[in-house]
Amino acid sequence: MEILQFLFYEPTDIGISRKPFKTAHWRAIKFITPNIGELHDIANCLKIPANLSTEALDKVAEVAESLACYIDNVLVTMGPEGVLIARKGSAGDSPMKNANFAEKLSVRHYPVHGKTEVINVSGAGDCFASGFIAGLLQNCSESQCVSVGFAAAVAALKSRTPVPEAIFKGQRISGLKEAEFIALH
Repeated sequence: MEILQFLFYEPTDIGISRKPFKTAHWRAIKFITPNIGELHDIANCLKIPANLSTEALDKVAEVAESLACYIDNVLVTMGPEGVLIARKGSAGDSPMKNANFAEKLSVRHYPVHGKTEVINVSGAGDCFASGFIAGLLQNCSESQCVSVGFAAAVAALKSRTPVPEAIFKGQRISGLKEAEFIALH
């Protein structure tokens, strides 16, 4: 049995988002979940051209695609606009599988569907990342991982605390519907 090890980096704040990139160890990062501000900061640190003065989806996609040349899986959290993913492989593949160098880099936007009553936005990005990781550990496809991440983020948005007491309340991860996406590149 092959054991794969991946470093997953959730930047948590613009002030510290570039810290790993000031060392040689940042190349071990295989998954990263910046928000738009953190993406801009990281891109600048790596000398990737980034003009993210607006949150235009095409600009975010361009920067995420450039960053994905260095980090295998770039997941940009965009609040009520959803998540943008840049990586090699299809939405039906598990992001845990090693990308084939011949595979084309793809960028997909997973918009949020429906409205959620928001009590607290603090922790939603962190909970999305933890949900996505839970999906990874179950060997789910990218779109299933996003669905699990969205469910965790919604639980955080409905909670008075940054991390809700219970995220899935007995619901099985495998029972969640695959998230819908729009292919951008």
